[in-house]
Amino acid sequence: MLQHSAGVYDTDNFSVPGLNGESYTNYVQTRDSTHQFTTEELIKPLIDYQLSFFDPGKGYHYSNTGYAILSRIIERVYSAKSLRARTYADYLYDHVTGPNTRVPIPVSFPYQADDQLLPQPSVASLIRRSSKWGVGFGPVNMSAHVAEGNGYGTMAALNTYIRSLMRGENVLTKQTVQLMQTDVNPYFKQYSLGTDQFINLGYGHNGAIAGYLSVMTYDPATDVSVVAMLPLWDFPNGQIAPETCFRHMYYAAYAAKGALGYPISR
Repeated sequence: MLQHSAGVYDTDNFSVPGLNGESYTNYVQTRDSTHQFTTEELIKPLIDYQLSFFDPGKGYHYSNTGYAILSRIIERVYSAKSLRARTYADYLYDHVTGPNTRVPIPVSFPYQADDQLLPQPSVASLIRRSSKWGVGFGPVNMSAHVAEGNGYGTMAALNTYIRSLMRGENVLTKQTVQLMQTDVNPYFKQYSLGTDQFINLGYGHNGAIAGYLSVMTYDPATDVSVVAMLPLWDFPNGQIAPETCFRHMYYAAYAAKGALGYPISR
């Protein structure tokens, strides 16, 4: 599942039978914005309709649901070890970001249905449909998006987060980081144990939610970490074109690194 090679169908981004062509999370949220999602219900359509992208180990397909399953595994193991009920967010706070961790970082990972707004001050997102601009997506029920990289914090805090992780100074060991940078999914020719390699930027991951795009990377060759964010989703002709927005966000990240005096390949 870390490699997205398990074939786990994504009930967050893809349609589920019987829901008018909508994904499970979208169908439920548009009818009850306060619904508290669980991993068990996110995977129930997979069981009910025998949904999968492919047999395990036979391909590559990104899956938020696969990561939700991983978070539930962490939650159950941590609860068993703690001898009391613990959440995935508890684990992150206790072992990755909280005051008793190796590198305390003010980054939060929401998981409750009523945790729907970014703390102020924050940057509002925008959407464009054809030639019309509008305000962003507004409140988002984060209980549907646990373990998708759903953390929020200041740009400085997020930079410390990706930098400490990818230098093996936080919850990851240097050996694990090395594995993430060398373990290749044969169906997706990138380093895919939870990370990607970005030209000029190094290793990390991008993300998209609620009208926001982001990328966080660390380059071991230059010891430079970069965080970039674009608060825009563009829907030309009614169709989303995330690759264009992502590409220009990467260009901005390249420019930031170039402004520090580091060479940028073309």
